[in-house]
Amino acid sequence: MGIVGTLALLTVLAGVVGIGTAAAIIFGIVYATRRGYYALKGEPYRPLLQSGQQKEVKLLEAGSATDEASVRSILKRNMQTSGAGQYARAGLDALDGADRKAASFHAVLDAKFQPSSITWAKFAGASDGTKEAVLRTCVELANAIQMFDHTDYRRLEQNMRRARFNSKYQLDATQQEQYNLLQSKLGEMQALVTRCEKMLLELDKLAIELNKLDDAGGSAESERLIEEIRALSEETKYYKDKLDNMD
Repeated sequence: MGIVGTLALLTVLAGVVGIGTAAAIIFGIVYATRRGYYALKGEPYRPLLQSGQQKEVKLLEAGSATDEASVRSILKRNMQTSGAGQYARAGLDALDGADRKAASFHAVLDAKFQPSSITWAKFAGASDGTKEAVLRTCVELANAIQMFDHTDYRRLEQNMRRARFNSKYQLDATQQEQYNLLQSKLGEMQALVTRCEKMLLELDKLAIELNKLDDAGGSAESERLIEEIRALSEETKYYKDKLDNMD
């Protein structure tokens, strides 16, 4: 049924049940728009009152083909969720920071060395590797956030707050174990955020060192920082390979 037909039907029904014509028209527009939206997406229609009850989960694969826009979309959708929202916001900050710092780094690098030189390639690799590793880490973070049950977390948090004033809200053994598990998952998210922050800090240090270098393009400190960045980047690859190789 098209929009016009839907509006006509709802207007008739409105007269029967006593709902105002204007209200029926507004409802019809919302209904028809939502039906069209789901039809275009090729998804089954979900009534408005039920749409917020289903959490969309689409796990991402960390690899060279990872779409940064998809990672950002997941993090943005979860910015306000209980417990994990702060890590979604931190993940977006890390992606923004990686873009910003890599651009600044390349500006200094291009001013110091010829893009065709070995020295340029070495430093560019450290910068690009950092950005890629931050993205891979944010893929892990986005997946962890999607698998986090924020509804359970909010309920358990509320019960814990109530328990301070009323003993009937005390968590039983199963609830306490569930709460501890959720806290452990949040701790893993914090570790991922910290890893991103560490990589971006090392890139900042390398940018400062890069600005000090002469045309020779080398120093003990710059080599140490590059190795540190490489180690942090490989850490993300290690976790991916470990999961891929599980039986």
